Amino acid sequence: MKPIPPRFKFILLTFAILVLWATRLWARTVTLTFSTDDTNYTVSFDPSKISEIQMRELVILSPFVTDYAGVPHSKGFWIGASTKGAVQDKVLFAVPLEYCSQDDTAYTSCQTNDISSPTFLRNAEVNLEKSRRGLEWLQQLDHPQELQHVVDYLLPRLEISVWIEEIKLRYYKTWDEHILKEVHEDIDSARLCPDVLRKLETGSSNEGKYRIVRFDWANCMLGAANCRQGNYPTESWNSFLKAYGVNEHYTEKGPD
Repeated sequence: MKPIPPRFKFILLTFAILVLWATRLWARTVTLTFSTDDTNYTVSFDPSKISEIQMRELVILSPFVTDYAGVPHSKGFWIGASTKGAVQDKVLFAVPLEYCSQDDTAYTSCQTNDISSPTFLRNAEVNLEKSRRGLEWLQQLDHPQELQHVVDYLLPRLEISVWIEEIKLRYYKTWDEHILKEVHEDIDSARLCPDVLRKLETGSSNEGKYRIVRFDWANCMLGAANCRQGNYPTESWNSFLKAYGVNEHYTEKGPD
């Protein structure tokens, strides 16, 4: 057998090194994929820099991840955004008091879950407790320093959202309008929503008052809270991606 020429030995050695390098690179990359009928979201990362467990926690903070994106979580809040796709704003908000799932044994009589139902307040308590747990999770979330601005952005609005649901539930239990005038930091309904409060004074039934508080009062309060916030700090999220070698990709599927 003829000896292998030195030039071919070099080529073979170089090829072997490239294969080994690519294999090691692939081996230390983990990709998480989340798909719905309408969306596809993937995030790839090096588990030597950030664990899969932590990545699954932190991905909830991504500007692309909303409940619409199909990323499973049980944190006790809902995830929304002002747009789909390239999200300009993102918000974590409390589970509405009215939410009720027949597939969840924590709830009772969802088919008749309205303000006149004897089980409405009980189901509302379930939602409020979920939201409080979600708020506690975010408050205690262990996160890289690069994500501090993201947490600082999302946390206040979630706090206000939970507070609004707490006030609503206390009102539905007592129908005491003074509860709605309580001030959270500088958010004062008596100053910001006087028309809504006057409308409430003329309400002729608890059902009517409920609708005013659920929609008019709550929207007024949330609007005041949102005015205090800018847009989601994308640069902070991107700094995290760069520092930890994370790549994410989000697409929405067009019509067939």
